[in-house]
Formats: sequence, C-alpha cells, structure tokens
Amino acid sequence: GAEIVKQNVINNMKSSFKDSKKLEKYLKVTKTYRTKDGSINTKVGFYGYYKKGSKKFTVTSKKGQTYSYDGVPVPLIVRAREYGSSTGETKKPFFRKSFNKAQIESEMLKVQKKYIKE
Repeated sequence: GAEIVKQNVINNMKSSFKDSKKLEKYLKVTKTYRTKDGSINTKVGFYGYYKKGSKKFTVTSKKGQTYSYDGVPVPLIVRAREYGSSTGETKKPFFRKSFNKAQIESEMLKVQKKYIKE
C-alpha cells in the first residue's frame, strides 16, 4: 500500500509545484516495522535538506541551543505547500489527497492473495 501512496503523491505533486521533479528524490518509503501494539506500519514521507545555493537554515531549541543546517528542510517546504504558511503562501493540498483507502486496501489484498493461499 505504501508504494501506491508514494505513486499518488508523485502524481499529485505535479499540480502543486512548478517543478516537482526536484522534490521527488526526497520522497521515501521506510522499511516495514512492527509497532508496540503489534501492528505493522510503513511510512511515506519527505526526508532531507534542499540545498539551493549556500543558504543555511538555523533552528533554536527550547533550551536555547542553536543548530545550523545546509539548505532548507524538505518537510518544511512540503508542509508550507500542503497547509499554507503565515507569510501568505496559499495551501495547495496534495499529500492528503494521495491516501485513497479503497485503492490501498485492494493492493494489500492482491499481495495477501499472492502469499497466503487459502
């Protein structure tokens, strides 16, 4: 199901970004893992820093520590596009639209039928 969501995100990004190809390489699917309650999860998300020029991104923690990163965090860019920002960027949701429950469940059933013969 995670691969279906990833493909939907890539397709939906084209309507929200002028050049979505630059951000596609930051879209990742994590390894499948077991949670504390025994269920199995896989995450789809954006990871990494978008290095455009020599911009530095600085964050100050609640304890007053300052951290400096090369580039802008990709999740910050995506979140601003998804939900809008206080600086006036309008929201253009694309990530939330990518989770089609019926499509994900049908893909999971196909895989289940392939490995579990009844």
